[in-house]
Amino acid sequence: MTAVLRCERRPALDTITLTGRRTWWTAISPPWGLDIVRNNPRLDDPWAGYPGGSPFPPVFDANAKFPPFGQFTVMPYQLSPSQSQTWNLSVQRQLGTDWLVSASYLGTHIIHMLMTAPLNPAIYFPGVANANGDCFVQGYTFKTSTGATCSTTTNTDSRRILSLIDAQRTGQWVGALAEYQSVGGAKYNGLLLDVRKRAARGVTVSSNYTWSHCVASERMTSTGRCSVRQTLTFALVTGSEAGPTARPIVVML
Repeated sequence: MTAVLRCERRPALDTITLTGRRTWWTAISPPWGLDIVRNNPRLDDPWAGYPGGSPFPPVFDANAKFPPFGQFTVMPYQLSPSQSQTWNLSVQRQLGTDWLVSASYLGTHIIHMLMTAPLNPAIYFPGVANANGDCFVQGYTFKTSTGATCSTTTNTDSRRILSLIDAQRTGQWVGALAEYQSVGGAKYNGLLLDVRKRAARGVTVSSNYTWSHCVASERMTSTGRCSVRQTLTFALVTGSEAGPTARPIVVML
């Protein structure tokens, strides 16, 4: 019987091309490029009630206009590049002449992952408006009609921070505003068990079992909206709510 011990550690550093990313976000942000979200539109006329009417056909010259509540993504000048550390430790042992078994530990640690954070979120106002049509929360005041529900999907942009504090100059032009930040991270630990048998000349049968656990920060969308993505080995959530994978066990035969 023969036993073999193998180990490896591998660091990696990402290169952030800030100039290219800034150029990209400038090109797809208003007034040159934009996303417009219409809540509960009419199917026969989706632009009914939209300020200025349909934005099509678009204009890309000096007459290009900023749409109401445009979506922007910004990037600071100083961002830390992503760094990762990957390591593994494996023990292999031959049993007799036909069997080979191994147990491997796999680990990865990543820091400074790029994420986007919302800088202009909508404030939630509970309940309904008072007799004057006012809603109050967190020191903010939102104006609507008397007795109306304060927070609905149709007034999301009007409840954003800039709309509440400076509606005329900035609030009416800025909707979702996201900033790139290098604050994300991830940790992965896994155990891989493998059994192989040489069944006949030139034929090998193998089976492996993987148990893994991952905790990671959420990777938000370009608009800064919060969302949860889940794959077979990842359950991605934000910041202090970072949690383990929902389905950490993988078996392959």
